[in-house]
Amino acid sequence: MFDVGFFEITLVLLIALLVLGPERLPGLARTIGTWVRRARRMVSGIRDEIDKELSTEDWKREIDRQREQLRDIRARLEGQSGKDGEAESGKIGEGESRNGDGS
Repeated sequence: MFDVGFFEITLVLLIALLVLGPERLPGLARTIGTWVRRARRMVSGIRDEIDKELSTEDWKREIDRQREQLRDIRARLEGQSGKDGEAESGKIGEGESRNGDGS
C-alpha cells in the first residue's frame, strides 16, 4: 500500500526523537502501537465479515442454480411421463376398438 523503506522509517524516528525528546518517545511509541493493533484488529474483523458474507452469497447462488436444474429435470420427467401415459392410453383405446367390446 505505502512504499515505506528502512530509510524513511529511520528518518521519521530521528525527527520524532529530536522533536519529542527521549523522555516522551517511548510513551508515544506505546500509544502508536496500541492504535495500530486496534486498527489491524478492526480491519481483520471487517475482512472476516466480508469473506463470510461473500461465502454465504456464493452458497445462495449455488443453491438457486441447483434448484433451477431440479425444476428443469422435473419438467422433463413430467413431460416424458405425460407422453408415455398418452401413448399407453392410446394403445389401450386401440385394443378396445379392435375387439369392439373390450374382450
